[in-house]
Amino acid sequence: MALCHHEVVGGSEGSGATSDGDHVHLRLPADGPAASLARAAATTLGRQAGFGRGVLGPLTLAVDEALVLLLPSTAVGVDLDALVTPGRLQLTLRARAPHATPDREASERFDDVVAGLVTSASLDRTGGVVRLDITAPRRQPPS
Repeated sequence: MALCHHEVVGGSEGSGATSDGDHVHLRLPADGPAASLARAAATTLGRQAGFGRGVLGPLTLAVDEALVLLLPSTAVGVDLDALVTPGRLQLTLRARAPHATPDREASERFDDVVAGLVTSASLDRTGGVVRLDITAPRRQPPS
């Protein structure tokens, strides 16, 4: 039984690179290693986008919160799709579950915790989809 499925989409064969950036798709099971794999993938992809530790820590916390929301007892797994460009990482996490509607309390916690961690976050409560977008902070002019 495969632990996860990895697919790089687009570009020349094997590269995953397109004019839009690098597209990555991971299909993760709903068991314990899925969270570790999702965090490791987010960290690796964040590094590929050029982010340092100050961004990667909050990013992995945001991914953790998304997984708590998307992996109820009925979920069979999560699909993680990423678009990586220099200075930007867009992650979409989608639950593979029948009726993957997060409960209200978990949704509110997600909104409260994740809002300050990434550039933008959205939750499709009816479809079990979380989108995280993180962009390199703009450099402040010297004062």
